[in-house]
Amino acid sequence: MSERQGRDTNEKWQITLLGGLTAKRGETEITTWRSVRMRSLLGYLALHPNQQHDREFLAEEIWGEGAPGQRAVDTIGASALLTQELSRLRKLFTGNGSDLILTAHGTCGLNKRLVETDVGRFLAALDQAERATSTDERVARLGEAVGIYRTGGQLLPGVHHEWVEAKRTVLAARLDAAEEELAELRRSTESDVDLDAMKERIARDAWRYQLQLHLVAGAALNTPEQSQWIDRLDAERQSCLAAIEWELQRDAVPRLLGSQTLRYVWLRRGRKNEMAEWLTVRLNTPGFVAPTPRPWLLSALATMNFHILGREALSRAQMQEAFDIFSRMGRRPEMAGSMASLAYCAYSSGEIDAWEEYSLHAEQLLIEIGHDEMAAKNRLGRARTYLDMQRYESGLRTLEDSDSGDRSLHGTNQQTLALLYSAVAHAGLGNFGEAANRLKGADAVKQDAPNLKLDIIRSHCWAEVAGLRGDALGVMRAYADATRMSVEVGEASWVVDHLGNLLDVLAKSFGNGSLPKFPRPIALRDFATLIEGHRLLAAKSEMNISPDDSLLLALIEARIAGRLGPTGMKDAMHSAQALTLTSAAALACSLFVPAN
Repeated sequence: MSERQGRDTNEKWQITLLGGLTAKRGETEITTWRSVRMRSLLGYLALHPNQQHDREFLAEEIWGEGAPGQRAVDTIGASALLTQELSRLRKLFTGNGSDLILTAHGTCGLNKRLVETDVGRFLAALDQAERATSTDERVARLGEAVGIYRTGGQLLPGVHHEWVEAKRTVLAARLDAAEEELAELRRSTESDVDLDAMKERIARDAWRYQLQLHLVAGAALNTPEQSQWIDRLDAERQSCLAAIEWELQRDAVPRLLGSQTLRYVWLRRGRKNEMAEWLTVRLNTPGFVAPTPRPWLLSALATMNFHILGREALSRAQMQEAFDIFSRMGRRPEMAGSMASLAYCAYSSGEIDAWEEYSLHAEQLLIEIGHDEMAAKNRLGRARTYLDMQRYESGLRTLEDSDSGDRSLHGTNQQTLALLYSAVAHAGLGNFGEAANRLKGADAVKQDAPNLKLDIIRSHCWAEVAGLRGDALGVMRAYADATRMSVEVGEASWVVDHLGNLLDVLAKSFGNGSLPKFPRPIALRDFATLIEGHRLLAAKSEMNISPDDSLLLALIEARIAGRLGPTGMKDAMHSAQALTLTSAAALACSLFVPAN
C-alpha cells in the first residue's frame, strides 16, 4: 500500500469514498490497499461510521454472496476473512497514531470521533438545505452537496456487492433530486414564480423523499436495522401511498419501487391483502392511472395476486392484459417478462401445452433483444420442468439445444446446472453410465465457483439419479445433505421441500423393508438436528407454517424426546387426518424414529 507519512495531528481521518477509496490525516495519506476485500471492509465501515456492527452479520453482508466474477464465501470463510482484514486495518491505522478501528464483544466499527467522509458531508449538506430558512441559503447548501458528489464520482469504484449497488442507487436518487431542485430554484430567482410548476415540484419532491425511503428500507431488509425501517414505512404508509398515486397519474414509465417495498413490509405485518386491494381500486378508477403506467401496475398486481394471494385466474388475466399493452408499446423486454409469468401461471394450472408455448415465446423475445444469458436461463428452466414431468427425452433435447450453436450457455453456474439436469435426463432414459459422467463433470466445473445454493441443487439431482437407479440409501443421504445445506443457507421453502422428500423416501424404504441395516442411531441424531434447524429457521424468518407442518414438527420432536411411543404416534396421526397430513410422513415418523 502507498502512504506518505508525516507528523501526526489531532485531526480526524478524512476518508474519501466517491471516485476511489483514500484515507488522509494530517500529512499521512493512504491511497492504495492490499486487496479488494480490504477496500470493501473499510468502505462499508466508513459508510456507517456511527455504528458498531455484529461481526457475524458484517462478514455475511460483505462477503457472504460474493461479487460478480468472484467466488462466494461460506459463513465460516467469511468470518475468517473478516478477522484477517480487521487485523490488517487495525495495524495500518494504529501505526499512524490513532485507534480508528474499534473491536469489542463480537462487534466492530470505526471510532466516530476520528473519522469524516465525503459521503457524510454530502448528506449533511442536503440536511442543511432541508432546514434552510431562505432561498439563498438553500441554493448554497444544495450547490455544496452537488459539488461534493460531482467532484468525487462513483461510490467505491471496483467494489461490486449488493450493499454497494443499493447505496449507489440511494445516493444517485438524492443527487438527481438535488440537481433538479437547484436548477429550478436558480431559475425562479430570475423570473416570476410559476405557481403550478412550484406545486408540481413540491409533489415531485415528496415522491422522491418517499422513493428514497423505500430504497433505504429495502437495503435494510434482513439486517439488524430491519424492524425499525419496517416500523417507519408502516407509520408513513399514507404518505407512501400518496407518492405512488402521484407516480401512477403521470404519463411516464413508472418505477413502482414504492409498491414493491410496501408489499414486502405489509406482508411482514400480516396485511397481505391491503396493498393489492388498494392498487386494484386505483386501477379500476376511470382515468386515475395514466396510459403508460397501466401495464406496470397490472404486472405488479398480477404478481401479488398469484404469489401472495393465490388468485391464479385473476393474475393470468392481468398479466395477459399487461403483455398486450406492452406489445402495442413495443417494449420487448417487458413483453418477455410478462410471457415468462404467463408460462408459470399456465404450468401451475396444469396447462402443459400453453406453458410450453409461452416459454418458447419468452425465449424467442429474449434472443431477439440480445439477452442471451436470460434466454439460456429460460431454456434451463424449461428443461428442468420437462424432467419434473418425467419427459426425459424432451428435457435432454432442450439441454443439448442449449449447448450448441452460437447461443450457448453462459457462466460456470449455468454450465453446472445443465450438466446436473442432463444427468437426471440420462438416468431417466436408463443411461446410468452417462449420468455418472455428467455428475462428475458438474463437480469438476463447480470446483472453480463454490456456491452453496448450487450444492443444494446438486444434492437434489443426485437424489433423483439415485432414485432412478433404485438406490434408496443414496436418495436419503442426498436429501439429508440438501436439507442441512438449506438450513445453513436460510432457504425456508427448500428446507420444507427436501425434508418432505426425505420423509417420503424413509417411509417407503422402511415400509417395504429394503434397508434393514440402516444405522438408526446415527439417523436419529441427524434427524433431530434437521428438525431443530427447521424450527429455528421458521422462527427466524417468520415463516408461516401450515397446520400440517406444525403438527408434524411437534410430533417428531415429541417422538425424538421419547415423550410419545409408537402407539401414541399412530393415534395422533389418525386424529390428524382432518389436517391432511400425508400417510408417508406419518409412517416415516413411526418407523424411522425408534423409542428411546
